[in-house]
Amino acid sequence: MPVGQSLLAFRKTYFYDRRYSLFPLHTEILPGDCLVRKKSILFFMSLSLLLCGDLSSASVPAMPKQVDIEAKTLSSDSESKTYQASGNAIISFEGGFIKADDVILNRLTDEATAEGHVLIKRGEDIMEGEKARFSIADETGVISDGRVFLDKNHLYLRGETIEKRGDATYFLKRGQATTCDGEYPGWMFTGSEVEVTIDGYGTIKQGTFQVKGVPVLYLPYLIFPAKTTRQTGLLFPRIAYSRDKLGWDIEIPFYWAVSENADATFYQRYMDKRGFQEGVELRYVVGKDSRGTLYADYLNDTMEVSETEGDTALHRDWKENNKRWSYYLDHETTFSPGFYMKTDIKRVSDRWYFRDFDSYNYYAAHYRENDTRAFSGVSFDGDRSLTSLTSTARLVKDWNLFNATALVEYTDNFQSYSNDETLQKYPEVTFTGMEQPLYNSPIDFELASSYGHYYRTTGYRGDVFDAYPVFSWPLSLSDYLECTPYLGLRETTWESSYSGPTAGNENKDGSRELYTLGAALSSEVSRVFDVGGAVVDKIQHGIRPEVTYSYIPYVY
Repeated sequence: MPVGQSLLAFRKTYFYDRRYSLFPLHTEILPGDCLVRKKSILFFMSLSLLLCGDLSSASVPAMPKQVDIEAKTLSSDSESKTYQASGNAIISFEGGFIKADDVILNRLTDEATAEGHVLIKRGEDIMEGEKARFSIADETGVISDGRVFLDKNHLYLRGETIEKRGDATYFLKRGQATTCDGEYPGWMFTGSEVEVTIDGYGTIKQGTFQVKGVPVLYLPYLIFPAKTTRQTGLLFPRIAYSRDKLGWDIEIPFYWAVSENADATFYQRYMDKRGFQEGVELRYVVGKDSRGTLYADYLNDTMEVSETEGDTALHRDWKENNKRWSYYLDHETTFSPGFYMKTDIKRVSDRWYFRDFDSYNYYAAHYRENDTRAFSGVSFDGDRSLTSLTSTARLVKDWNLFNATALVEYTDNFQSYSNDETLQKYPEVTFTGMEQPLYNSPIDFELASSYGHYYRTTGYRGDVFDAYPVFSWPLSLSDYLECTPYLGLRETTWESSYSGPTAGNENKDGSRELYTLGAALSSEVSRVFDVGGAVVDKIQHGIRPEVTYSYIPYVY
């Protein structure tokens, strides 16, 4: 990414999901005649310090942090004790780096002066600008035309000048502050002077509160929280406007640090066209093996709606005072290693919930894809494209070679007026066995089996049992070729009944037996590589081509 690109433009991609490696220090490609390798630079710096008599240890204090310089060109001045790096210069130190077109490092003061597309990264925090003066020793400095992102607060700062005073305080001239992502934030505070102390408070003098770039409130003086630790209090408000669905949309969250093991957030949301919605999120930890998140909201919807949706002929004619609600529960308890229970329950009052609140709702705002960390967010994206919601509760037990799982699953179908014809699982139980020797014989054995009770109010419902053991016999034909014939036996039985007004439908029971014959011909080549790592010493890389033939008789 170009260094000069706006921080507000790339914040969401590179920092919110925390899946990035920004400006990899060790892989930059430079022109061949200008290539200066890091080891050469370090050697040159060390040699310069040894050869210059006036840079003796008696006259020059040692750097408190190791400094590594990487650039297209590098020069030094023994009289001023400075190093000048030009062309994609990077000065890295413990926990961060400075990147700019040109950087001058003073060895006496440990101060770096940078110009041109300046980027300073410290931990997860970012400072950007055109010019900067930064002390590596105490990590203070000033940046011109600056932009700052503070990760723990999810706070963006911009200013004509931004001064970092100490480890946790920033002072801005003609500054802006917001928690919104993107180039054009939904709201922000501005002020002639802005000061922010991390895990403390911020102050704004001669400021305004702006919505979509339009000043809506004059603030001669304002104090706002900038906490990173868990403390009870008001969170940043959210203000938006929707012309057709919501009108003015204002939400003021209140955070309550209940205890060391629990916290709660209360969402007070007023929608001009729909009324007042109350929501609450509770996060809790019970011991070291149980945790969960519970969210619920309620709205007495005052908006009148009469419409037919698309080609589905689903019509609604709503008057005032429609009860709209939703709830979500994500809970997990581990009873012992390999034995746990997990619930993922999500329900809404009606099929139009996510369509009416698609501009903003709790589920869309807290969705985290492929993130398994506790309290990281909800498991689905609550947008208008959802056609169904599926709630699950499962109990899982793992052994070395076997697994048993009991599952209860309920689905809300948004494509139908009624959920009566939607098939539910009450419950489904599976038992599987990994491939393993059958007693002490040369034959291997594996098993897949399941029982399911499927229910719906209208239509067919019933029970299905399925068992599928497979027996195989690995045979070594040579040092490079293996043949594995196998036999599978499958038994499936079912009982079903019909419930509904349609005549002519009868109860149906039955069973089916199948066998599978086949063989697999395979080979494998591999090599062991010495990597000499601290954790992994060797890695084996193998390639296994395989040809398989299976025969299953036709059954109708």
